[in-house]
Amino acid sequence: MAIEKPYYDQNGKEIKEYSLLKMYHFTGARRKRYYMYKWVKIKKYIGAGEHYICEHLDGSNSWFSLRSIADPETRIINSCEIIQEAGE
Repeated sequence: MAIEKPYYDQNGKEIKEYSLLKMYHFTGARRKRYYMYKWVKIKKYIGAGEHYICEHLDGSNSWFSLRSIADPETRIINSCEIIQEAGE
C-alpha cells in the first residue's frame, strides 16, 4: 500500500516524516499563547497503507493522526508550524 498524500503547515511547507512541529495549544492568562511540540512519524496499518501521525516528545505511546486536524481539501494544518526537519 502507498503512503497518503502529504500535509502542509500554516506557511505552506510540506510536512515530512521526522519533522518537529510547533502546534497551538491554548491561550492562557494575559493572552499568553501556549504551544505543544510534536514529532511526525509514519504509521503502517495492515491493509490500509501508511498514514502520518504526531507523537508526543515525552516518550509516551500516545499519538494522533494528522488527518484529524488538517483541512480535508487543502491538507493544510492552520495551527502548526515546522520548526525543524529531519537532516537539518
